[in-house]
Amino acid sequence: MQKSTHLIILGLFLVGGASAQSTGVTLGKVRATFSKADTNGDALLSRAEAAAAGIPSRDMQRMDADKSGSLSGEEFIVYYSQLLSRAGRTSAKDLEAEVKRINAARRAAQQKKDQERKDKARADKKAKDQARIDQARADKKASDQARIDQARADEKANDQARIDQARADEKANDQARIDQARADKKASDQARLDQARADEKANDQARIDQARADKKASDQARIDAARAKKKVKDETSKDEGKGTPEPVQAPEADSDRAAKLLRAAVASGRVTKDGAKDVFDLLTNTTLPTKVEELRRLHQVATARVSALAKSGSLSPTEARELYKALTRRMQQAGVKPTPPVQTPSAKPPVRREPGGNGPAPQVKPGDVQRARRKPNTPASKPPVGDGRKPADGSSRKKAPAKKPAVRPSEKGGRTGGGS
Repeated sequence: MQKSTHLIILGLFLVGGASAQSTGVTLGKVRATFSKADTNGDALLSRAEAAAAGIPSRDMQRMDADKSGSLSGEEFIVYYSQLLSRAGRTSAKDLEAEVKRINAARRAAQQKKDQERKDKARADKKAKDQARIDQARADKKASDQARIDQARADEKANDQARIDQARADEKANDQARIDQARADKKASDQARLDQARADEKANDQARIDQARADKKASDQARIDAARAKKKVKDETSKDEGKGTPEPVQAPEADSDRAAKLLRAAVASGRVTKDGAKDVFDLLTNTTLPTKVEELRRLHQVATARVSALAKSGSLSPTEARELYKALTRRMQQAGVKPTPPVQTPSAKPPVRREPGGNGPAPQVKPGDVQRARRKPNTPASKPPVGDGRKPADGSSRKKAPAKKPAVRPSEKGGRTGGGS
């Protein structure tokens, strides 16, 4: 059968002779070929029938437009027309017309199918859009109602919660205030009691320490003063009759002792370094200004600083007196009459001296004997020999024998009498 079918197809290509070549293969001949290949007469070429007719399986799949698995008469006509065209054979007009009709019908069917698909897609989209709109409206309505109901319930619950919380807070605050007031009163009472005890203990200890320090400083000051006077007395006795007595120099021990007291006050935190600087500069500086006005200004600044520290309680009256005395001796050592010091709160007014003296007398305690007044032209009132300066009061003085300074009875170690 396959061989006869191939022979039939080959016969179609060769039939007709010159007339067939001039007129081409007609539609009737193609249909006759299809009828011969359709062995079962169902107007369809199955895969087996197509293979028997010499149609390759790939062409079978390509020409099966409706994907039915078989070739219809129209699909076979289109396929045969393509075979003729590839073989260089001409097709009759009726075959070409039939092929055009079939293709037009296919296009129309495809367009109809596409249109139906588009219409269906539009309808589906419209239905989906409408469904979404309806669902959105329903959801919004339900959501709005749910929000309204929830808002009402929340507001009611919040109001009740605020009422309950306010009651609980008020009760808790009242109890907390009561408890805090009791605790504060108890703590305040205990703190006052502890502070009173601590203050009393600290004040007692401070009074004891201050009394000990004052006594120690006073005793040391009296001892140092007695030693200094004895030294001055001895030096003055040696210089008597020489005609050129040496000026009284302030003992180095005064400046050292005063600087030591001031350093102790700084170390204890009662006096700051800045507050003690001016006093330290005048007490410990080995190179003093040469101008009298500058020296007096430095002395005035230092004594004012000592007075301020004494008034504020940073220095005790004994410490202030020692510093005043050391500053005055420092000025005497430079041969300059110092300005009167500022009086401390607990110090007695300075003893008034005769004109031409060398500044105010140092402060003394009730048990001390006042210094003997010095007359002009004493070694303490004259500048050092060879410095070229005139006396502080501007007068011209003649050399005179130095008088022996008076010594306090308490500094003689308990001896009686006016002389030593």
